[in-house]
Amino acid sequence: MSFQGAVSNLKLVHPFSKTTGPSGGLKKHSLFTGLAVVLGCVSPLSCPGGTPRVLTKSFEPAEQKIPLVMYQPDSGKMTLEWINLRWDNMVSSSERNDALEFKFDQTRDDILFHSFRSQMWISALASGIAWEQPWLAAKWTVSEVPQGEASGNGAALGIALIATASRMVYPPDTVVLGRLNPDGSLGLVARLAERVEVAAASGMKRVIIPNMQRFEVNEQDEVVNIPALAEKRGLECTLVDNLIEATEVLLGRKLPQTTVMQSSPRYPARFAAILDAKVGARRIQLKAASKSWPRSGAAWNALPPPEQSLWRKVFRNYDLGIDAYQAGQLYTAHQLLKQAWADQSGLAGVKKGSEHFDLKAWELRAIAIRQAMVERLNQPLNDKNELQSALVMAEENDWIYGLNAGVQGAQIMAKQVFDARSDATPRQQEIARTFLISAVTSAEVQMADKSFYAECYPLVAVKGEVGVYNRAASLWPQLLPAQLGKAEIFILGLKSRANEVGDSLLYDARLSSFVRGLKESKAGWEQQQEEAARQAAKAARQTTVSTVGFVPGKGYLTPKMPVPPLPVSSLSDAARCLTWVNEYCEVAMLEQKYLHLGGSFDANTYEWNVMNRVALESMLQLADQGARRGIALAQSVGADSSILNMIYEMGSNLRASEDNNLRLEGLRQYWRCALLGGMCWQLSYSPSATVMVPEAEPVPLPSTPPGDSATPEPAVDPAPASPDIPPVAYQKQP
Repeated sequence: MSFQGAVSNLKLVHPFSKTTGPSGGLKKHSLFTGLAVVLGCVSPLSCPGGTPRVLTKSFEPAEQKIPLVMYQPDSGKMTLEWINLRWDNMVSSSERNDALEFKFDQTRDDILFHSFRSQMWISALASGIAWEQPWLAAKWTVSEVPQGEASGNGAALGIALIATASRMVYPPDTVVLGRLNPDGSLGLVARLAERVEVAAASGMKRVIIPNMQRFEVNEQDEVVNIPALAEKRGLECTLVDNLIEATEVLLGRKLPQTTVMQSSPRYPARFAAILDAKVGARRIQLKAASKSWPRSGAAWNALPPPEQSLWRKVFRNYDLGIDAYQAGQLYTAHQLLKQAWADQSGLAGVKKGSEHFDLKAWELRAIAIRQAMVERLNQPLNDKNELQSALVMAEENDWIYGLNAGVQGAQIMAKQVFDARSDATPRQQEIARTFLISAVTSAEVQMADKSFYAECYPLVAVKGEVGVYNRAASLWPQLLPAQLGKAEIFILGLKSRANEVGDSLLYDARLSSFVRGLKESKAGWEQQQEEAARQAAKAARQTTVSTVGFVPGKGYLTPKMPVPPLPVSSLSDAARCLTWVNEYCEVAMLEQKYLHLGGSFDANTYEWNVMNRVALESMLQLADQGARRGIALAQSVGADSSILNMIYEMGSNLRASEDNNLRLEGLRQYWRCALLGGMCWQLSYSPSATVMVPEAEPVPLPSTPPGDSATPEPAVDPAPASPDIPPVAYQKQP
């Protein structure tokens, strides 16, 4: 692609003039002036000396077209499509607000459009953290939205936002393929070889793909070498690990480089002392109790299969917890040994409760303990609307979410199995009964010992609070659409695998709880929208919340069952933003588990076995780096990273397990660490404390742009691959 060909794809829109040239952009003099400001040097890719410049956000509008390869569910084929992005940064103090807005020139009431709109929010979140530029007062107009499923284009859209907002050309002959994981790494894309084929057939010259996906197994069980396929089709193929690398490769400019510590993150001695005391006491309890555990022999063989499954979990957590304690990983040991103690107590409850099982009584106990969990989550002891307390609450929220998921999943299973119209077998009834009693009893034991998180806040706040500059109030309404959108995409994929997954989903307590949580999130979103509409009518103006414009789709149908009423939440906006991270990473983990890593349900252990261990290890390696970067980002705004260091420790410990389900949980912990750190930075980033690089003075374009011959006649580049982008004539300067 020539220099001028790339330029023809970007319209540099002057904020004070509507005069346009033949391409719909400015007249030539305005175009060249604006382009010189963007480049700041002779080459679009580097400054004198060959050192790439750092991308900086522009305060002037710009728009351009972006190529995407999209899956068409109706035909089952891939097609090359184009969208148009327009950037309008709001700089007037009288108009300014911190809202991020996406406006679509046309809307459709179908799942694919909702999915695309959701993907824009997901890409905005990832690109803001990668660029270290919060999308404050960011106004986007998206036009020419194509039909098709867009989840494989998360990275492309993230780069497109950065490129357009910095007034850089997004090369129109390049396709970027890759999903976005919560840590900013590029994830697996379905039917990658087909996407590469379509890119080549559509006239593209280059593809950028996830490094972890250089090989793909197609439907014929053949291994396809993607870089070799691209070369055969005349495409240059570049492999990248994450959104930062993909952006720098595509645009030839650098993104901010956060310093990441090379040694393992550690929490201070004040945490270690408290944890050591708790773990030591729990270890003594478990050591005494373990002498009677049915690890083998006749006692083991006499156990029903559901109880054997639960005992395996106890043995696993106990052994891993002791190993973690001996290795000095005190937080990991605390979590695992506490879980082992509660679960063995739950199994003792099974022995007592199964003899005279009363479903209604156990349902009431389930509702009561879940009510206690919800009250603790929504009315915490310490909530200062600042980062330190919000980080503690996010970690406590994640722990309680796991407890709630176990109880809620068991409730849903019992409700379906023991329903009067159910055709469940006696074995299935035994499974449901065992899981319900164990989950409720285990949760009751753990909720009786929840003092650790109350003790954490004074330990992280020793240096004072870290403010959020009222930014959380604007950011929170923008995060919920990203979560719902991510869930919408996951549900769409899950439906496509319904026949393969089947009834095994019923045994995944976290999935059941996730589906229920979606319904609550959707209800909360609708309540916010209704309140925004009332405020808008009263004040005769639009509010931040009402401008988000997200309408959840139809994927939120769940079994009806007794649930505790939701109390009025008293969480601050900072706490909402950080606890949101847990829900977002939960969806991302489930998406990998059921849609991208392959697997099957084991009827003996009642667990889903992840098959693609190599891909999981690749994601863990990248997530480790992302987690370290998240810690560094949090530290850069003055936050105490002790909580993040503990999460990192948990992820590293689970990563070393031989159990792929535990390793998948380790991935989720890494993702939480990365995204929590990025969210801390988003909330506390202070523009006044940032060194702003002034825009370069306009530099005249060279008389002979790179790659063109010296000729005084006007040069006309051929049209890009998209038929919607007309060729534009440019007069070369003498």
